[in-house]
Amino acid sequence: QQLGRRPREQVGRLDGSARVLCIASDPGPTERIAGRSLVGNAGQRVQGFLSKLGLTRSYVCLNAWAYALHPKRAFPERDRLDDQAQLQWRNAVYDAATGPKLQAVIAFGFMAQAAVALWPDIPNGIEPHEIPHPSIPEEDELLDAWRAAITDLRGIVTPDPDGDNGGPNYGSSFEESD
Repeated sequence: QQLGRRPREQVGRLDGSARVLCIASDPGPTERIAGRSLVGNAGQRVQGFLSKLGLTRSYVCLNAWAYALHPKRAFPERDRLDDQAQLQWRNAVYDAATGPKLQAVIAFGFMAQAAVALWPDIPNGIEPHEIPHPSIPEEDELLDAWRAAITDLRGIVTPDPDGDNGGPNYGSSFEESD
């Protein structure tokens, strides 16, 4: 710890204590600078999603890829998710980040969904929740899917002691509070 600096509060759990594992596609520009998954614009929406589940810290966010993909190359790269080196690396990371407290796996978007489908050892017999990526341009489709996921996951995921999962679900448009 540097003199005069307070340690940053840890929100995501990499010690196997997470109750929710969020999988995204790849690190975007903000994520590459921060060195953390889902902290940019899409990440802010994911944070709002997790907040609606009452989660303040008992989650971990990872990616399908360790490196950023050029948007025009995303679909062709999906076919490389099962390359042996990628598969071994990614599944080892997912395995290391999960533990006996895991209650849900959420795959945000097609790339994450394809990566999770290639993960043979999802703990606790969990069925992954596949929902649209937070950056899709069809807001109505995104809101409908996320609203349904929140309803379902509130019955599965235990909120953190300082969290509240009893607040409003998504409405007809994204609000600043979402």
